[in-house]
Amino acid sequence: MIAKEPAVAAGTQQVPVHYLDLRRAKGAGDTYVQISSSDSLTYSMCGAGQSCAIATGKPSVARGTLVRREILELALYTFKYVGGIHHVIAFMPPKLGSPPTVAIYLQKADLSEQLKRPLANTLSPKPPLVSTIGARAGEQRRIDTLLNPRTFNFSLAQSQQGDAILVLQPAA
Repeated sequence: MIAKEPAVAAGTQQVPVHYLDLRRAKGAGDTYVQISSSDSLTYSMCGAGQSCAIATGKPSVARGTLVRREILELALYTFKYVGGIHHVIAFMPPKLGSPPTVAIYLQKADLSEQLKRPLANTLSPKPPLVSTIGARAGEQRRIDTLLNPRTFNFSLAQSQQGDAILVLQPAA
């Protein structure tokens, strides 16, 4: 996992991202959200493979759920203990041989109910293994309920003024 301020690579330079373009399904209109390094963090969930892919093992729903569980835990800790952070953007590891395409975007308000309670009420204190996540139906349901609506395919765009915009399209 790599944590940093919102930025994208442009050649050898890092260009700060100042806006998110939240696309809505079926032409319901876009919402632009202004973000900054003072109120936002990005996490790249990185495996040891090319472009942060997980280099070994077989991709599975259970493995993806574990990565999403880690994202939820990171977001909860970030919002609770890092002052002034209101936005967390986490990039999922891509399929081996592919570039990253999926991001989870959480606002502090999205987790306001969970932040009022101890973490153990949302996620079990001991993280499960790939082989045991399926036995934790309640935890898996909470992860899906909280993160599925906030999971997006992402791309990059540039404004007329040259600002980098992270475009978030609802994932299929």
